[in-house]
Amino acid sequence: MLIVDSCDDEEIERKNVNYLISKKVDGIIVLPVASKGDFLKPVKRAGIPVVLLDRALADSQYDCVRITNRKSTYYAMQELITRNHKKIAVIASEREYTGRERFNGFMEAMRDAGLEVPVEYQVRGKHSIASGYNGMMKLLTLKNRPTAVFMSNYEITLGAMLAINESGLKSPDDISLLGFDDQLFFHVMQPQVYMVEQPTQAMGEKAVELLLKRINGETQDGPMELALGTSLHRGNSIKTL
Repeated sequence: MLIVDSCDDEEIERKNVNYLISKKVDGIIVLPVASKGDFLKPVKRAGIPVVLLDRALADSQYDCVRITNRKSTYYAMQELITRNHKKIAVIASEREYTGRERFNGFMEAMRDAGLEVPVEYQVRGKHSIASGYNGMMKLLTLKNRPTAVFMSNYEITLGAMLAINESGLKSPDDISLLGFDDQLFFHVMQPQVYMVEQPTQAMGEKAVELLLKRINGETQDGPMELALGTSLHRGNSIKTL
């Protein structure tokens, strides 16, 4: 088994693909950095099966194993909405599929609840700790500060919590938090953040099973997409207003 890391860089991703082709691999599982599938064209020409994991591509049809990002966010948002939060902000990555889908799920939940989301409450950035930190700092300095914030992934959540700690504020007393991408780290922090948990192991297993079927020629069907559900880890980071 060969593992290569694209370091969230599309150029490195293209080089990694060519490297794997040169090694004559039988199949590739990809967590794509790019939003479009041009970088996988050499793989298709080489006849190597590909399974996308976690993220779909906007313009290409490949087998894909992911979660129900938009739906999961929509239902998780009810934790804030049913506790009477009306001023809810979002910090989300906008570059990759998961960030966009989770942002859309947030906006849909707010719209269906009849709640407006001011432009200054919509913080879009990268899938990074820095984006979470800078985004939360921006929200905390607003004159009309939100009472709650949804954060779209682990890195953003971690950066946002660093910003809150540095500002001297506390959650949930001063601001309520809802995150995505549950990690063991968050179970030992205070507050324990309400987090949408992905079935990470099941996703990996399904991706491998699907890839092996393609390699062994066990299925000739068109591209398959498997969307797995999530669960919600309940913490103590949301205050009822």
